[in-house]
Amino acid sequence: MSVSRVYDFVPGTKIRAQQVDDELNNLITAINENILAINDRYTKAELDSATRDHKGTWRGLSPEMVGDALLSQRIAALEARATIAKGSANFNSTVGTIIAHDYGSLEYVVRISPTQNPNGFLGEVWVEKALNSFKVLCSGSATTSFDFEMAK
Repeated sequence: MSVSRVYDFVPGTKIRAQQVDDELNNLITAINENILAINDRYTKAELDSATRDHKGTWRGLSPEMVGDALLSQRIAALEARATIAKGSANFNSTVGTIIAHDYGSLEYVVRISPTQNPNGFLGEVWVEKALNSFKVLCSGSATTSFDFEMAK
């Protein structure tokens, strides 16, 4: 990284505060530009190694990438790998509804989407996770349906 000085300060001469400010701004700008350049190179290298077939396309998706079957297949595979379980069930108040799975870990998220109008009887909704199941509970008395999705 090469930085050009704005002022050539000489020992024993007076300088104005604005000159010092200009010099510091110049240095900070150069450092920030260098950091951005390093980040761009790292991110592009990371993208290239992940896709292996789209070298040089870091500045946004190229038209070729949008219709690329190989890229679409990779995205679909990643989404399928991330989703562990999904389906539908009914709320059962504070008794809860247990959804079984075989993931064997607590490192997952659960998304709950009510699919029927509970007419104000749903209350708060929460999930209690376990290694091979999770329980969906609500503070109200609704027994309406919901969709769930469990993902890594």
